[in-house]
Amino acid sequence: MKVSIAHTEKKKGMIFSTRYYGVTVHVEFSEEEKAIIEERGFANETVVVRDYSADVDAEAIESRGLGRKLLSAAVSGADSLNPSLTIQKLLNGPDTHYFESYLEAQEYENEFKTSLKNVKDGMMAHAEGPQDSTFEL
Repeated sequence: MKVSIAHTEKKKGMIFSTRYYGVTVHVEFSEEEKAIIEERGFANETVVVRDYSADVDAEAIESRGLGRKLLSAAVSGADSLNPSLTIQKLLNGPDTHYFESYLEAQEYENEFKTSLKNVKDGMMAHAEGPQDSTFEL
C-alpha cells in the first residue's frame, strides 16, 4: 500500500471569498491487497467517518429527491451518497476533502493515517486466516 497525502487551498466567492483547506489522499493498493478487499468484501468498509466537505452545500445534497439520489447512485455508485471515506473511494482514485480551517485539515490527516494503519493491519490479519491459539489461565 502506497499512500500520498497533499494539502491544497481554494477560495470560493468573489467579494466575500472563503478559503477552504483540502486534504488529498491517494492510496495505491497492491494486487494482494486488492484481492483481499474483493475476496472479503471490504470495499464498503469505512476508513474515516466524516461529514460533507466544507465547500459543498450539505443541505442541498440532503434535500435531493429520491430520483436524483438514485441517479447519483447509478452513475457514481451507491458509495457516492455516503460522505464518509470508504475503501471503495480510495480504490477509485485520489479523494479530496475540504475544511474551513487548517487545523481541521491537520486533524483529518492524522485521523486518516491512524485509521488506514488499522485497515492495513486488519487486511493482513484476514490474509493470514484464522489462527489457533492455546493459552493457560
